[in-house]
Amino acid sequence: MKRGVIVFVMLLFNNFFMDAQEQTQRFSIQTNPLMLLTNITWNISNDRDNEYRYWFNLEFQYKLSNYWNVLFRTNFLIGNSRRGRYRLFESGDIVSHIEIYQRDTAITFMPGVMFRPFGTGLRGMYIGLYPNIGWQNVNRTVEQIVGNFDVLEPNDNFFIIGIGAEIGYVWIFRSGFTISLGGGYGRNWGISMRGNSGILEVQNNNTIDNLRVTLLMGYSF
Repeated sequence: MKRGVIVFVMLLFNNFFMDAQEQTQRFSIQTNPLMLLTNITWNISNDRDNEYRYWFNLEFQYKLSNYWNVLFRTNFLIGNSRRGRYRLFESGDIVSHIEIYQRDTAITFMPGVMFRPFGTGLRGMYIGLYPNIGWQNVNRTVEQIVGNFDVLEPNDNFFIIGIGAEIGYVWIFRSGFTISLGGGYGRNWGISMRGNSGILEVQNNNTIDNLRVTLLMGYSF
């Protein structure tokens, strides 16, 4: 009886949790589940009506050969957050309280290649290299204004360009369920577009901010 239970558990594990080595998937679609969790927790913790953030990504892979895959990853962000609350003064008297909000909208595309050093197709260890191109809009607005004064509300656009590399591992289970886990380094630059106010800018990240952790889940077929 005990031996039969052990055999049953081993068969169950083999059928549902082992890599699908016999399968020949050519396509993979994945997304980051932590982004959904981040959206929910951030929006709950910042429950003011005019603050929100939604962040999504989606990745497609196609197997050219057992050693090479092509990659297309897209990222989308839209959010509005309070940048600060200020008192304005005139001759020592408080004229107004204001709140400044910044709305960010960005979309980037990452076409790239993945190399599988052990010839394992869509699964197994990979080394990836990808450029990053896109667009970002940064818009600041002033709210709760009392008083008579002029306020500049810049609405600037930026061309995003960057490059990144990562290394990781992909598990494909017999059902086709796929998990990717990796890490790497990416660097983006924001190029101010014509007509910008010159007040807002897209900051280049420091070294720590440029480190990347990749967690994706999806389906391969």
